Amino acid sequence: MSPDLHLIRHKDKMPKKTYPWEFWAIPKFIQSDKRLSATDKDVMAVFITRMNGQNEVTVKQETLAKDLNISPKSVERAVAKLEKLGMLDVQRSGQHICNRYKITS
Repeated sequence: MSPDLHLIRHKDKMPKKTYPWEFWAIPKFIQSDKRLSATDKDVMAVFITRMNGQNEVTVKQETLAKDLNISPKSVERAVAKLEKLGMLDVQRSGQHICNRYKITS
């Protein structure tokens, strides 16, 4: 096994392979948008990378914060800004439940 390959254990105790070269996709139209901060772009990149065939993502903001190594409040601000700019529709599911995000751009 390569020394770069790491195994991480999840709640179900099944190992998940992760690689140091994993990345988020940032489309050019997002990267070049001057209205967005670096955090806004990072959050949108995670949504775009994880979206399903209907341009939707279901994820907790706490998970996004952990994945991006930022605070949950930073994720909350970025989501609010992306929603205000019309790039994202948010279906809120309630406290501590995954929201559904639809990419509209």
